[in-house]
Amino acid sequence: MKNHHAYISEIFEAISKNQIYASAELHSTQFCNGVNGAILFYRHPKENGIFVACSLFGLPDGKGTKRYEIAIKNAHSSCERGYNRCATRTELLRLPELVGNSGFAFSIFYTEEVPRSVLLGKTVTLFQNNSSSSHSDEAIAYGLILPS
Repeated sequence: MKNHHAYISEIFEAISKNQIYASAELHSTQFCNGVNGAILFYRHPKENGIFVACSLFGLPDGKGTKRYEIAIKNAHSSCERGYNRCATRTELLRLPELVGNSGFAFSIFYTEEVPRSVLLGKTVTLFQNNSSSSHSDEAIAYGLILPS
């Protein structure tokens, strides 16, 4: 079994030496001011998958930990204009849940679920989970995935 410290070092080395394949700048929807950040997609040096790094600031303030969902979807006009509710919920990929605190969230993970070529031109939408349900349609930020 591989040493976990060595494996983590390999992940950060792979990210630091590889170019960003694509990225999305996230901006607030018209109903949630101040959210911004980026999602960066890095090529894996040996595999077909990608490393995904998410960094978000200005998330809705509140006491305690907040949970957020990020979905990658086909781009359509309502998401591009930042409407609070996206008419289309067909997702290509739902990223692992983000946990934020004091308005900040950071996450990094590896996935092979969506080929790199499929990401370009897609919309990234950030949703805040409500305590009343496990899934929320309230989009608080969005961005378009572009080549870097």
